[in-house]
Amino acid sequence: MSLFLVAVLATALGTWLRRWWLLMLPIAAATGAALLLAMPGTRVDADNPLPFLLVLIELFLAVGVTAGKRLTRPT
Repeated sequence: MSLFLVAVLATALGTWLRRWWLLMLPIAAATGAALLLAMPGTRVDADNPLPFLLVLIELFLAVGVTAGKRLTRPT
């Protein structure tokens, strides 16, 4: 259920903002999380769903941005 909510929220955010720079936000968050995981004293070998969530959010943000651009395009 939480993955469904993440997908719906990412699509809604992409449709609402309609900006391609929005796709940089999940990449920046993943970079920050990767840096935190690489710090000494953390458990890097722990099971981490971050790559899957990054792909999921990127995909649905792109779908939302595309849908938003098509909905507001003059006919």
